[in-house]
Amino acid sequence: MLQKFSEDDRIDQMNAQKRRLKQQEHKRAVEKLIEERRIYQQQDKQRALEEQKEIELIESHRMQIIEEERQRLLQEHASKLVGFLPKTYLLMSILIATYIQSKNNLYSIWIHL
Repeated sequence: MLQKFSEDDRIDQMNAQKRRLKQQEHKRAVEKLIEERRIYQQQDKQRALEEQKEIELIESHRMQIIEEERQRLLQEHASKLVGFLPKTYLLMSILIATYIQSKNNLYSIWIHL
């Protein structure tokens, strides 16, 4: 009878050891999945940020082109629009055009030196 109890204890210990090993293996697998998910989310977030920056850059470039074309059209047709535009708007357009022209003149003078 004592031998039977000792055999049962040994079997229980072996089963407990197997159970602990399986639990540890499962824990490692879960930790690996969590880490993989964290890395994936981090990469996805980085990819989204890069896409957003690219969209903002494209939009900025588009707005710059629109503004340049608007200024060109205003300068080209300013004499026809004098009665329709606010005086402050015309003054700002003239100041901007003068500033750009003076900047270009300074640059061309500097190049020829």
